[in-house]
Amino acid sequence: MSRRTAVIEEFDDDTDLPLPSRPLPNTGAKGPLLKEISSDEEDLDTGNEPTATTSQPQQYQPRPPQPSSSQFQAPPQGYSVEKIQELYPDYKTFTCVYPIYIDAKRPYGTGSRRISREKSVWWPLAKDIVGAASRLRLSAIHEPGSAHPRDWENPGRVRIQWKKNGRLLNSSIKSKKQLLEAISIQIQSTNPANIPRPPYVTVAPNPESQAPPKPTAKAKTKAINAPPQKPKAQGRRHLPVPPSPQPALADRVSQYSPAIASGVLIDTVKAGMAAEAGAAASAPATPGAAPPGTPGAGAGKGRTQAHYTSVQPRLCGVFPINHGTAVGNQGLFRETFPSAASAWTVKAQFVQPLAFSVGVSPALATPLVKDPLVAPANSSMSGGNASAKVATAWYAGWHGTDFPPSNVSWDKYTSLIYAFATTTTNVSEISLEDSDQELLPVFVQAAHDNQVMAILSIGGWTGSQYFSTAVATPENQTLFVQAALDLVRTYGLDGLEFDWEYPNKQGVGCNTISPDDSANFLSFLQALRQDPDGANLTLSAAVSITPFAGADGTPMADVSDFAQVLNYVEVMNYDVWGSWSAAVGPNAPLNDTCAPAPDQDGSAVSAVQAWTAAGFPAHQIVLGVASYGHSFSVPTSSAVVAPSTSTLAAYPPFAAAQPPGDAWDGGAGVDQCGNPVAAGGIFDFWGLVDGGFLDANGSAAAGIDYRYDNCSETPYVYNPTSQVMISYDDVTSFAAKGQFIADMGLAGFAMWEAGGDYGDILLDAITLPLQGM
Repeated sequence: MSRRTAVIEEFDDDTDLPLPSRPLPNTGAKGPLLKEISSDEEDLDTGNEPTATTSQPQQYQPRPPQPSSSQFQAPPQGYSVEKIQELYPDYKTFTCVYPIYIDAKRPYGTGSRRISREKSVWWPLAKDIVGAASRLRLSAIHEPGSAHPRDWENPGRVRIQWKKNGRLLNSSIKSKKQLLEAISIQIQSTNPANIPRPPYVTVAPNPESQAPPKPTAKAKTKAINAPPQKPKAQGRRHLPVPPSPQPALADRVSQYSPAIASGVLIDTVKAGMAAEAGAAASAPATPGAAPPGTPGAGAGKGRTQAHYTSVQPRLCGVFPINHGTAVGNQGLFRETFPSAASAWTVKAQFVQPLAFSVGVSPALATPLVKDPLVAPANSSMSGGNASAKVATAWYAGWHGTDFPPSNVSWDKYTSLIYAFATTTTNVSEISLEDSDQELLPVFVQAAHDNQVMAILSIGGWTGSQYFSTAVATPENQTLFVQAALDLVRTYGLDGLEFDWEYPNKQGVGCNTISPDDSANFLSFLQALRQDPDGANLTLSAAVSITPFAGADGTPMADVSDFAQVLNYVEVMNYDVWGSWSAAVGPNAPLNDTCAPAPDQDGSAVSAVQAWTAAGFPAHQIVLGVASYGHSFSVPTSSAVVAPSTSTLAAYPPFAAAQPPGDAWDGGAGVDQCGNPVAAGGIFDFWGLVDGGFLDANGSAAAGIDYRYDNCSETPYVYNPTSQVMISYDDVTSFAAKGQFIADMGLAGFAMWEAGGDYGDILLDAITLPLQGM
């Protein structure tokens, strides 16, 4: 490797670069956007902590909410910067990444874009970089108060640890350039609209707006003895313009931007810069800009200054959410769903495995740090002790050969559910014939060795045929209670889960059903609780997205009595759309209230609403999530919104022929009721990787089209060659579900199934927002 190559590859803007020493743009009566900082002022990277201007920092009082996405509030207070050094003494060795390094709008070169334009993105934000690092399994530190001098209007620096003690933390990342490329590709996968695609519309740059050269004393390079190099003479290169329409301001600039804090749009700021640099005699007002005093255009914000030496670090995570309006709320990025009927708010504070943010507070001059909201890389939820939330999954006994109990990440669960024992024609007998009876004691021992509860599920889609008979009379209930408790005593179980699909509703097609099913089920559960051996068991029920059907066949209006005997219910928020639907839809929608009325078939939001409205407490609801997806055969003409694009259509029609799924997918045949069944078309998450739809990081593979539905919060992938479209869940959707669980105060999550994940990608995504709760 040549010396020049080494210099380019190892160069790192590792210091907290000062803003340009020339005066910053002035917005007239509003004053300067930032307080100017001279080069001799101290910053975080010098190792010297800035001294406080007062002995007791004043509490910053945020302004009243404004009807604008450009709202700015200061982060909360915390501990001193020494706390960071105590917890993570090597954090300064992390590689620094600024959004400008992967910004497709910027020219290639030192201090600007450092990867090819095709691998970069439009409108990169520091919080997007943090989210990408989390999906790459890299520790990240978000410092919103640090700005690159050539990109001061979009502040934010992210320190990323991609190697430690010479060891690579991600085997696919061996250099800083590869790190930047991997980050950018991760951002592309979650927001395909920001992928640069030629041909580009270009404009000439404004050379006067460039920052002064960086002082050579601050540069860090491994080529210490390299002679100084003169920059190459460059012509007036034309830079590409992002496609229209541009995203909302809050989606293309950091919430900590001085352009937002002062209520001035970026285009106006840049016009002011051009004016002050002499590029024009005067800068015209931005077309469409609201006059001073108008809500959303800086009303009441004219005196706000963001002092970049007065930074306020805090430990927290930031996970990108790709829709809604992002505003500041106690220093956290928040987004709210638009439906007034079922609005809920997502606090994006998730990162893997470590992150803390440095916020900006005009009233504080001492760096402060708040305790981490996420765990360091070497800690996890384990044994039911690390978190009050339920972290569970179903373990399919018939997959024990491919996924033995030794492959389970036990330390990440509070319990695991062995599936399934099934009902039989003999009410006193519950069968394990279809789920490897010899494996169950191995499963229980492994769970107990890891301080995890071992729970047995009774029922399932094919195992619920005789549930109605088993609870039909008090005599049958007594026999069925003893049959269940015999299994508990025989195998040393910690709990039972009842997966009756479904009381007073047909499931597989030949179940016995009765109008009294739900009432009889409650009586059975009460009898089980009254038995001394059942009094202290963990009892749960896997339920549909609507409450149990009453005697009239409609959802019960009051299920509060079930909450008295069950520890919780697992709402099976999956299989909402599938081959039985009229179009391709989300397998496991988080929300559907923003979809067209005909497409509102249920979601996690509507399920929680329905169950809580019927009297079942939210803190006893476990959200069921899916580590698999449904496939559909969709011709290209229906799959994309237009023939010349690769943008996937929402709810496209599909062909009748069901494509086969992965190796675990059920093949065509005859079911227990004697009815012919087609291939399931199911792809587990690992099956999507094996099938070439996803890469090893869980992102869309090369040649695969990807769409993230911001309404349902679920992704789709499409193979234009095989014409197969799949609705599934990925890191982004699982993290959103985890945040929903936290925000709604739910009991936790239950994943079908544990063996469907790939390298714990999904499991890690959903558990991290719940740690410490």
